This record gives sequence, C-alpha cells and structure tokens, in this order.
Amino acid sequence: MRQDKSLFAYIIEWTEDKDFWVRRASAVILIPAILHNDYDGIDPFIISDRLMNDEHDLVLKGYGWMLKSVSQIDQSSVEQYLIKNHAVMPRVAYRYALEKFDKDTRKKLMAL
Repeated sequence: MRQDKSLFAYIIEWTEDKDFWVRRASAVILIPAILHNDYDGIDPFIISDRLMNDEHDLVLKGYGWMLKSVSQIDQSSVEQYLIKNHAVMPRVAYRYALEKFDKDTRKKLMAL
C-alpha cells in the first residue's frame, strides 16, 4: 500500500465485502502508511465513513484503530472528524480513536 497508492481504489471496495475480516482489513491495512506519514493520496476518512455503522465489532475496532493512528500524525483532523460524527459513530470505534489524545481533549470529546 505504501508503494502503490493507486491500490487505494481497490481497498475502498473492500468496505462492502461480505467477509468482516476483509472489511476490517480495509482500515487496518492503511495503518503502516499512516504511522510512517506516507499516506498522500489516501483518505482514511473515506474508509471510516464507509464502515461507520458496520455490524461487526472487530470492524468497528479496526477503523477506530486506524483513526487512532491518524491522530498521532494529524490530531486536529481526527478531532474535527469525531466532533462531526459523534452522534452517529459507534462508541467502540469512537473510544479507540481517542486513545492517543491528551487527557483534557479526551474528556472534552467523551462529553459530546
């Protein structure tokens, strides 16, 4: 994924797969590129939007983990995303995304 960003178009399609492991992988596969700050041309929020209300807990945890990784590189974008989606985002994904925020920001976002 880090070497060929054009594959992202295929990864977006994984979010609709009937196998929950594939749906989870659509988020988790982006984590190494995100953590190396090498995700130009890849929008992790597209994946989050598509998996927002998945019925499987491991998929929710997977995209929450991805958002947590993004927050380590670009905290303000994730904070704005969480504020925008707090009313519809499942709590398990929301809490995973918050893990790397400072205590005060976490408290503020959990109060939404």
